[in-house]
Amino acid sequence: MKKSTASTKPVKTRKGATADSSSNQASANSRPPRRVLLAVSGSSPAIITETVWALAQETPPVIPDQVVVVTTTSGETALKKQLLEPRPEWGGISVWQSLRQSLLGKNYARDSRLMLDPPVIVSRSDGATGAARLLEDIRTPEDNAAAAEILLTTVRRFSTDPDHQLLGLLSGGRKTMGALLHAALSLAGRPGDRLLHVLVTEPFEHPKLSPAFFFPGQPGESEHRLPGPEAVPIPHHKAKIDLADVPLVALGELVFNRSNQVPATFASFARVATEMVAAVQLETCPIKLEYQRVARVLSINHYRVTLPEGRPDTFMQQLIRDKTAGLPLADRVKLSARWEKKVLYRKPDGTLTGFLDDDISNSQNVLRELLLDEIAVPPTVVNRLFPLRSPVGLDRPGITASLLEG
Repeated sequence: MKKSTASTKPVKTRKGATADSSSNQASANSRPPRRVLLAVSGSSPAIITETVWALAQETPPVIPDQVVVVTTTSGETALKKQLLEPRPEWGGISVWQSLRQSLLGKNYARDSRLMLDPPVIVSRSDGATGAARLLEDIRTPEDNAAAAEILLTTVRRFSTDPDHQLLGLLSGGRKTMGALLHAALSLAGRPGDRLLHVLVTEPFEHPKLSPAFFFPGQPGESEHRLPGPEAVPIPHHKAKIDLADVPLVALGELVFNRSNQVPATFASFARVATEMVAAVQLETCPIKLEYQRVARVLSINHYRVTLPEGRPDTFMQQLIRDKTAGLPLADRVKLSARWEKKVLYRKPDGTLTGFLDDDISNSQNVLRELLLDEIAVPPTVVNRLFPLRSPVGLDRPGITASLLEG
């Protein structure tokens, strides 16, 4: 097979892009994760071969084991015609075969890496026929919703297995497809997964370039031309490929670990992930607690509720006094011993009595019910202040409290 001897600019090494650094790896001594390149593709599948070549230039080289392409019926046609059909000018082999030979070496035929799966075609339900139909293009909101579900399902197919690392490719297909892939990887991906964007210098990405460009060092002519009588031949060595890692916040493990569920749809996954992120933020956000003694109004940030007279009211006042004085609140035994004779509350029959441990528990339960049920304070905030069957939490970091006379 004749190859161009032209040189190309190598892709910069990604820091930490070694197999041992991937957090998808079970241990430092385990085998590297199985890498899956997940791409969306349209009429120009050359973006896939360019990305595979660019990954192979990293140090150490990153060679995907499996390549999965999500596309439409028109994209499938372009993929087969441009990458899989034998080319007489390339010695009767296809672009994909040539790329494997170039990157895997003389034993490519026995190498299990760079296996291109049959494309995943986006489909959606058709009410008129009562059956799903394959989409030729992604244009309507319904088409995009169908594409989102297909992409999330494909991401989850690999992200639920800790032995896999996903390499998502933003470039290719319609922009909405790239955005949906980004969203699917953000929702269901794992730490260690990557999101890639590849750029090729002009005019090598031009759809009318002759011959078409697929990867540096490809067989055939070493010069390319744009259409037109005045077009100047462009040497092969002018091609440069830049591969960039797009920042990716992978929430898959957070959703699985904190919600103990695997949402079934894109919309439900987005909802659960949003709730989980909000809960994490509430775990550390500042809490400003104020209690108006006369009116018995408790304010927690922007939430307000009136406490009942008697035990809950006295409990709240004394908690804030002890917190202001720097007295320990977390030890329930010490708290009840300190309050038993010193802190009195008025029972419904008018008698005064001191706080025992059961009184502290009861007061906490009343406060939890008011905050959760009446004014819908987020459970994370309530649990920071008044943990269920745990020590009082007012002296935890980030919580301020004050007692007002109003």
